[in-house]
Amino acid sequence: MQQNAAKWLGLTSASTDLLTERKAFINDAYRDVVSAFDWPSRYGSDVIQTTASEATSTLQAASVGATALTINDAVWLTAWTGRKIRIGDETYTVTSFDTTATATIADGLTVALAGGEGYTVYQDEFSLPSDCAQLLEITPGVGTYGPLRRISFDEMAQAKSKWETPANYPTCYTEVGTDSSGYYEIQIYPSPASIINLTARYDREVTALSADGDIPTLLPTHVHHLIEKRTKVSCYEHDNRMELVKDARRDYETAVAFETQRARKHKSRVRLDPDTFRGGW
Repeated sequence: MQQNAAKWLGLTSASTDLLTERKAFINDAYRDVVSAFDWPSRYGSDVIQTTASEATSTLQAASVGATALTINDAVWLTAWTGRKIRIGDETYTVTSFDTTATATIADGLTVALAGGEGYTVYQDEFSLPSDCAQLLEITPGVGTYGPLRRISFDEMAQAKSKWETPANYPTCYTEVGTDSSGYYEIQIYPSPASIINLTARYDREVTALSADGDIPTLLPTHVHHLIEKRTKVSCYEHDNRMELVKDARRDYETAVAFETQRARKHKSRVRLDPDTFRGGW
């Protein structure tokens, strides 16, 4: 595709001139075709396995501001990550479970512990797959429960402030940014009491094409030509060759119409949205 783009820009196939622009034209066209057509391959799904809550021991005494917690029974696991602990009306983020009976929290205790207090260790934030561009829905993996209700960050904060004992299935979720790897994260409520599977359905991230031989994997092979035709329009527009832009657009729209008609004959395979696709003119 890059070689063809070079030709349309009046360059030799081996030319490095306008290489960045050529790649941008191709990837813009790729994203246009993926986003405007309802291809099955543009969607992904992944299972998010939750963790069980734990509340079987009691805490030892600790003063206000302390970050070290100790319990009276060795029931914690040092491999636990990303968890929180609820003590009374306060919630703390656990930075590490140092031993099976000790843990470190991110911020110091706001209320002193006399000893013997109960607690709940739980996890309510989970990372989405690395190729997730936009989350569409979260559903329980089993049972008759419907999709989790999407709520705002403020609504989640309000729900969390009321605190609900971990339940079998969460009922709602919100997006809370990204994790340390840059993957999107969600927060669910109520926190699960046991290990359950949630299914995340999402739009896949369009991976930019870089090398000339890169394959646009989110599209069926028979529509790859749409990327080239759309790229040709951008190349001619870049050079302000308006006498060629008109013909290139016509060629492109004819190809869109053809693929739309073909899709209508195979409704079970793909649905097209040509009006959205052509909306950029």
